[in-house]
Amino acid sequence: MKKHLIIAGIICTGIIQTTNAAYKCIGLNNQSRDACTSVSSTGESWSATCSGIPIRGIAMCDHHTDNPEMGSTTENLTLINTSAPTPICWCKMISPAISQWVSPITTVSSGSNCPYFCAQNCIKTLENRSAELFRIRLFSNLSD
Repeated sequence: MKKHLIIAGIICTGIIQTTNAAYKCIGLNNQSRDACTSVSSTGESWSATCSGIPIRGIAMCDHHTDNPEMGSTTENLTLINTSAPTPICWCKMISPAISQWVSPITTVSSGSNCPYFCAQNCIKTLENRSAELFRIRLFSNLSD
């Protein structure tokens, strides 16, 4: 009988899979509606403190045939030649989680400084209390 229990235990151990899921609680969600503070940017990188949580992000210039509204999102960007006319600015949080690309206030200058001006636009939009939709979209559908 003992032999049968041991064999059954070995078989069950091989069949039953355990699920080890890791969760990361970061406290940023679509309810995080307060403007962010302590914002800064360097090149195409930006950082801020939102709801007491330090976040870091990147900015990118893209070219679309249409001009997205503030808070529009996209998964993929087409990098542009920095001298292309009418670049569109996009912001992405990269820490403590990864967000979609979200469009801030979209007026940026073309040229080699476009990513820098875009990062400035990201932090200005984070600071803007009326830009709630931008923050909601930036803090929604996060991945690790």
